[in-house]
Amino acid sequence: MKFKYNGKIYNPSNLEKKLAKLNITINDIELLEDKPKDIIINDNIKLYTFRNKKDNSIIKSIYPNLSNLEEFINVNDYDLEN
Repeated sequence: MKFKYNGKIYNPSNLEKKLAKLNITINDIELLEDKPKDIIINDNIKLYTFRNKKDNSIIKSIYPNLSNLEEFINVNDYDLEN
């Protein structure tokens, strides 16, 4: 939680400990709101859907093939659905 004290902005991981270290109380500070960061979603990205022939599990990917996953799964078990 961010706060302002004597013109300085603090962002401690533990507010109570920081207040004790500065020898002040919560009434001595001005609390500042943390603004949420904007998440940018690009709707123009095409997703490719791959279905496993054996168990019908699905993998969605931004890539048109699964070569980037070859060391983790048997990519030959998956067919492109798009």
